[in-house]
Parts: sequence; C-alpha cells; structure tokens
Amino acid sequence: MMIIGSIPDDNKWLDRFIIIFLISAIVEIWFIIAQSAKRCHDLNKSGWYQLIPFYSLIILFLEGDVGENKYDRNPKDRHIFGSSEILDDDILLRHND
Repeated sequence: MMIIGSIPDDNKWLDRFIIIFLISAIVEIWFIIAQSAKRCHDLNKSGWYQLIPFYSLIILFLEGDVGENKYDRNPKDRHIFGSSEILDDDILLRHND
C-alpha cells in the first residue's frame, strides 16, 4: 500500500519521460540525417538526395567514388594520420635511421 500511495496523481514523471524521449529522438534524427548526407557526399551526390524514398537504403550497398570528388576525398583512401604526406615523411624518417 505504501508504494501505491507514493505515485503522484498529476503524472509529472510521465511528462518528464516524454520530454526526455523527444529530446533524444531529435538528437537521433539529426545524427541519422548527418550520416546520410556524408554517405551521399561519398558518392558525389548532394545531401538532398536522401529525401528520395528508399535512397538511403540503396546507398548502403554502393561503393564510394574513387579518389576526390567535389565534396572531399574518399575516406577509405586516407591513411592513418589523415594525410599521405605525413605518412610518407614518417616512413622516410624511419628508413634514414
């Protein structure tokens, strides 16, 4: 009986849960849109292409552009340090020792 009496009648806990749920849903939707736009850019397409129905599902299975496109380089082409010059200099320094 004590537990039932401690639940508030005005459902403030439900209101707080709904607010937390909505905030987390907005953050998750923002993240999904941002990642889909990055994937569109890997294919040298505008981020607006993700508004085409089922396009986000289709691009999951496509290979990105080889080399550079108008948005940036292919992330798979990048080396450990993010730049081939840094990696080449590091190899040269080790080779000369």
